[in-house]
Amino acid sequence: MKQTFAIAAILTLLSFTSTKVSHKSTATVKQIQGCFIFIDSEPITNYKYLGTVTLTRKESRRELSSLQYQDVRDALLTKLKKLYPQAQGVIYHFHDGDTDKADAIIFE
Repeated sequence: MKQTFAIAAILTLLSFTSTKVSHKSTATVKQIQGCFIFIDSEPITNYKYLGTVTLTRKESRRELSSLQYQDVRDALLTKLKKLYPQAQGVIYHFHDGDTDKADAIIFE
């Protein structure tokens, strides 16, 4: 009887222990406008690619007061949400002197 109780107690304790594995590359991702934001990274969870948006030079000059990170990020996100309202995440690709892009994704 004591052995059964001890085994049940151990199994109960083991069921509450976390099996979460931490890696140096694991992070908590921020959400902006309801989308998870990935910059120079991608989610571990499986996802489906929906499409890519870019800002043309004309859009950049018209919509952005400056070429600061936050302004470009928000302009790309606004455009992405218009074209892909079902997007749950964004993978950004920023390039100095080249076209910045954002990929719309939905998690599987």
